[in-house]
Amino acid sequence: MHSQYPQLYGSRDVYAMKNRRRTMRKGILVLALLALGCNNQGQDIYTMHDGVSGVEFVFPGNRQLDVPVGSPIYVSLVSPTNEQALDGLEIRSHAGELLPGTATLSENKRIIRFEHDGMKPGTGYTIYLNNGIAQEYTGPIASFQTRRSDLVAEGGFKVESMVPDPMLPFLDFSTVRILLTEEVLGDTAITGNSFQLRGPDGAQVPGRLLVHGRHITFDPDVDLVPDARYTLRLTADIQSRSGSDLNAFETTLVPQPSSPRGQIKVNLASTPDEQSILTGNNTNRLNMQSALLGKSVLNPAGEMKAEVADAQKHQDILPMVVRRDSQLHSQSLEIRLGGEIPSGLETGDIQITMASDMNGYILANPFDQESGKAAVYLVMDVYMNCENGLPNVLMNQQIQQVQAVGTVEVKGNSMILNVIGTLELGLMGIDSGTIEMVLQMGTPEDGSMTGQNPDPPELTGSYPQDNSTSFHRGEGLVLTFSQPLSQKNLKDHISFYDRTDASYVDFQAELKGSSLFLKPDHLLKYGHDYRVTVQSTLEDSQGNHPVASSEIDFQVPEYNDSGSFPPRITAMYPGTQCSLVGGDFLSGGNVAGRCAGGKGSDDVFSVFTLPANRNVEIYFSQPLDPATITLGSSCNSGSVRIVRVDASGNCLSPVPGKLEKKDRKLVFVPEHPWVVGQRYHVQLVSGSNDECQTGDICNTEGIPLDPDPLNGAQGGGPDFIMPFDGVAATTQPMTPLHAVPATDFNGNSHVQSDEVRYDQNRVRLKPTDHSGIVSDVSISGEDRMFLNGLVMISIGNYDATHNRIPVTVHPQQLFGTSQTMDVLALILPLEIDTETMIMRYRGVNTGYITPDGHGGAEFTIELPLYLDAPDMEILGGTADTDLHSKEINMELNGPVVFYPDGRWGVELENTSDIDIDVGVSLLSIGAGGMTLTIEKGELKLPLISEPGKKILHDLRL
Repeated sequence: MHSQYPQLYGSRDVYAMKNRRRTMRKGILVLALLALGCNNQGQDIYTMHDGVSGVEFVFPGNRQLDVPVGSPIYVSLVSPTNEQALDGLEIRSHAGELLPGTATLSENKRIIRFEHDGMKPGTGYTIYLNNGIAQEYTGPIASFQTRRSDLVAEGGFKVESMVPDPMLPFLDFSTVRILLTEEVLGDTAITGNSFQLRGPDGAQVPGRLLVHGRHITFDPDVDLVPDARYTLRLTADIQSRSGSDLNAFETTLVPQPSSPRGQIKVNLASTPDEQSILTGNNTNRLNMQSALLGKSVLNPAGEMKAEVADAQKHQDILPMVVRRDSQLHSQSLEIRLGGEIPSGLETGDIQITMASDMNGYILANPFDQESGKAAVYLVMDVYMNCENGLPNVLMNQQIQQVQAVGTVEVKGNSMILNVIGTLELGLMGIDSGTIEMVLQMGTPEDGSMTGQNPDPPELTGSYPQDNSTSFHRGEGLVLTFSQPLSQKNLKDHISFYDRTDASYVDFQAELKGSSLFLKPDHLLKYGHDYRVTVQSTLEDSQGNHPVASSEIDFQVPEYNDSGSFPPRITAMYPGTQCSLVGGDFLSGGNVAGRCAGGKGSDDVFSVFTLPANRNVEIYFSQPLDPATITLGSSCNSGSVRIVRVDASGNCLSPVPGKLEKKDRKLVFVPEHPWVVGQRYHVQLVSGSNDECQTGDICNTEGIPLDPDPLNGAQGGGPDFIMPFDGVAATTQPMTPLHAVPATDFNGNSHVQSDEVRYDQNRVRLKPTDHSGIVSDVSISGEDRMFLNGLVMISIGNYDATHNRIPVTVHPQQLFGTSQTMDVLALILPLEIDTETMIMRYRGVNTGYITPDGHGGAEFTIELPLYLDAPDMEILGGTADTDLHSKEINMELNGPVVFYPDGRWGVELENTSDIDIDVGVSLLSIGAGGMTLTIEKGELKLPLISEPGKKILHDLRL
């Protein structure tokens, strides 16, 4: 197990510290006197001369683990340097690869900032100084390791590091923080069960357990008993996302006494434009950057009380603690897409709450310096919340084990801490961002502490929304509150009731700060009404209660048997949703082919690409039978095969990874990133006929997958093989946007009597002309074609030249329900039932998010399509139409919308009339035509994301 603590000095100086303790202890005592309220005349803390010559501070800290890949790099020098010397700063991976980037120098010529496009995950880096940057010193000054991203870690799922560790003392007020090698399934870490901290009497210590990603934090409710023996135990019942069981871990912890403690008030307030001595930038800033939101700045302010351990007992390293639920606040932030395009949203006051006790350690600064500054290391877990309800649903965060390093110095009767750290956050479920935290904390002269937040918690959003009628049974529920909640007896304050059966639903609850995830133990029932009640007895983390109870009523739609209609692929990434023909990828070429069943003149696809850091995602029109979904463990095995292939398409080996099965979705997460330049295949096995046989992918009615819908609605068909090449990782967020709410819930292209007709997701066709043998046309029956499907989009970087954000729409297709038309051909009446209408996007297309001129954003795209009606039949085949790879173009526009349930999307309409000319031929008689028009605004296509905080909390089958 490694030390997570950033040691802040070169490895050659580890043993030198022992020889410097006497000098260091003098400085620790000075700081302790301040904490105890004693007067000190500002003598130097210490001066050290055996570290790295010429360097005062480095970020990230030496030997620091779990560094976010977007972290900037800083080197603070004792003496000024010059621009010409900056070429001497190098950052290399431990494999010797140079990290490309740009070094800049602060105004005082003493601080170097190195910016880059992103480091590689799970990679060790070393910072080198050459070219006389730091006086006479040449060589490495610090090494660190970036945050892992692999699904499966080499060496297995185990504890990688822990704070406290041999370098940091464990005190009675310490919080336990554990870093694991793989991402944890949060609901498998259970206090007193799979996670245990037991006291001398064998009883579980009460406390707050926080689990997120690879981080586990346990904060005891009350301080531990000094010098007592505690047992920390993590069992194999804790599972990773890959499905691995944790290598069981056990250790004994003996907390050292911290009393008598000093108390200091720490104030985050600086004069405007005051520059940090660590970065050269303004202090007390949270500089947020992401692809979706661009660059934004938060200015946290407030006061926190720190307790400092007895310096007489801790003369080498002086521990301190800031208690959980301490709060800072930042001003309101206007949310701008790409940092520039208004969204119409403002956060209101942003609240930053300590989710656990923040631990700090003051110790000797190991670098050669004459400023009298000690070093400080802070580690914390935080909640972030927004005052306004909708932004809070979209952006509230639980961020764990944030590490900050810096310096601390005495100025008169004040102690000044300057620290820098990096936070990694998720945004709306599709984007990740980095916050560079630059703080200056001082001890002011006056006394009283700012009170805690007295506001009661409120339910600010839920998925599903109240009175929703379109909730899918395989989804998890999300309740979002205005404040972080207490974990104590959480389920006692929530009820989940099946109103149709008059019975309660068993569920699991998982808390992530202000977001509460409810996961039913079993799939919900079709056609049933449900109610979730949040009682007014619920507590937030500070003991406040809601003013009143809240109820969310929702319905899972009725699911009728599809009538032997097969399941289809509604989206495939990478790739498209149809079996391919006409390609040469099986013979060493780079042409994937065109959709089977289309015209020979249809556009062909090149072999697709998949960035190294993205997953394979496949969506279906109907629920699948999970028993028919098997991931191949060898070549030519399994109903889902994801394999490495050679130039001729021969399987070399299956790709190791995890296949996550959900009700209408499969996600394959590789154990390791895709190899750049390697060819891969995704193969789905559906069988050669419409009978569900062993090894076929089938729906819950026993009907096999239809891989070639352009050849008609019939289960089974040619092999579905989607070729792709691995390419370099990307920072652009990608997400599915669903055409919802969907009327055709069972995916059979017909509208049943009990299916809800959603007018906001449909096309209305209007006959406007006819010719030849066609003398009259009218729409009979349902006058709307309801849409089903989704699109996969990638969001690009803001384009300042054109004031827009490009959005890539990957080649997918939408399915429309059947339309019935009465056609008079000469004197012969014909009834034409279109059956499934398929709209195929031609290739990769780009749309743009732009300002709408009214304080919000809009999306515009021009989509070239193929329109097909492969199952349409007239008079037993004696008449025919040319609705087969029919080329049309659609210009769509609509607002970017943010929803109270945590979703966002675009609500599109056609901006001009769309004419569809359909040829009709009647054997032996003649030919004619008709024009069907989609008038302006009569195509309504809402494309809506999944809830931002729900993606990993759907029910796995």
